[in-house]
Amino acid sequence: MLSASVGAGPSIEVTLTEAGAKKLEKLSAAHLDRPLAILVDGKVIAAPTIRAKLGGTVVITGEF
Repeated sequence: MLSASVGAGPSIEVTLTEAGAKKLEKLSAAHLDRPLAILVDGKVIAAPTIRAKLGGTVVITGEF
């Protein structure tokens, strides 16, 4: 889902399956304060730093 976000530019919301959410929770907890590459068509469009454990729904905002 692509939506507009007031003051933060565009945003992307990703909703994962239960199995995917568990994997992302484990991965993000193990990589706190490290960048997570976000790819579109094989190209990195952003690499935000993981600041907290991620779960079932993730919202990415900013300039990309």
